[in-house]
Amino acid sequence: LVAMAVFLLPLNVPALAGVTGDIGLFQTLADAHRSNTAQITTWQGSANIAKDESDSDGLLARGHYQATFTVDTSVDAARWSWLTKDHQERVNGKLTDIPQDGLISQEMKKGEAFFRYAPLLRTPDNQREFTLIILPAIEAKSREGADSFNPFYYMTQGGIEIPAILDTNTRIGGSLDMPDGYIKRDGDRVIWHTEKDGIVRHREFDLSQGGNLLLYHSTSAVFESRLEWTYEKQGTAWVPKSYRGHVVDKDKLHGGTQNFVIEFARNQVNEPINPELFTLEAMGVRKGTRVSDNLNGGIYPYVGSLIEPSEAGARLKDAKIGEAGVGTGSASSRPSGGRVPLAGTPAPALVAEKPNQLGSHTLIFTVGLVAMLILFVSWFLL
Repeated sequence: LVAMAVFLLPLNVPALAGVTGDIGLFQTLADAHRSNTAQITTWQGSANIAKDESDSDGLLARGHYQATFTVDTSVDAARWSWLTKDHQERVNGKLTDIPQDGLISQEMKKGEAFFRYAPLLRTPDNQREFTLIILPAIEAKSREGADSFNPFYYMTQGGIEIPAILDTNTRIGGSLDMPDGYIKRDGDRVIWHTEKDGIVRHREFDLSQGGNLLLYHSTSAVFESRLEWTYEKQGTAWVPKSYRGHVVDKDKLHGGTQNFVIEFARNQVNEPINPELFTLEAMGVRKGTRVSDNLNGGIYPYVGSLIEPSEAGARLKDAKIGEAGVGTGSASSRPSGGRVPLAGTPAPALVAEKPNQLGSHTLIFTVGLVAMLILFVSWFLL
């Protein structure tokens, strides 16, 4: 691959000259991408996900999943759910079906808060009990093929905003601060190729499709990742239609391979969205639900609205929730941010189909996927 890349370099590219070519293309791409993204106010749809993980002994896990999402940037809110269709893991050397329990996990980012509503606990009679966890909004980061499914993640490069990458290179383009390489335009396609410290990175963008990234391919002696996108036009904006990833860790002891394919369905852009969808009641939260509040502080039962930390202990005592197995928790180390009022009238369900829950076995699989992805995401800015 490196030999091919060198062969494709223009003949007038001098050694150790940083990126050569039309450096203004970085700004052109950044402007196109910003303009396209700015045209998306609301975005609804679903996505079908297939992923697998292997090591030197063969398949470790595989499965098929479905995410459903609703985003409204005008109110800084996004909500999504995760359905497990089937999931298998290697147990005692054999790929084994992991039963699902027919429950759904839902997440919502609204303003400064991130909410996860999922059956995280089991009662003494082995029934699943839903808990509402509240975290700072920064915890709502999505990952490839993971259950935190914000669709805007798939218009980034591994979670890094495309304009941020391009703006950085606009400022230092053509200098020795950049890896050796080139940027050039072929019709509406822009190709950006770099090499540094044995790492080869190749990116291709399309100006006719909102300046979006079509291909990212990174290789080195120890790692390889290849990400590919296709897009469709909804109204005046281009949004992902498919996203494919192939990640290889070449470490002899801990290496492995990850593959994932995400196919978007029913993309709808800038259609009206009922704001009541972005309420806790619409997620299914009911009075008495256990709340673990890491934003405002405290553990308390939901009473129809989120309560102030100073009220948490009193409410718990009055309701005698402690007898039901819910602790009081401490708010002394809570982050600042204040109360997040999100009560509202129940709205139509986000998902009409019978849901399944991403179970504990699948969470182990997801953690493995994320661990491998972290290794190559850190390379993306250069």
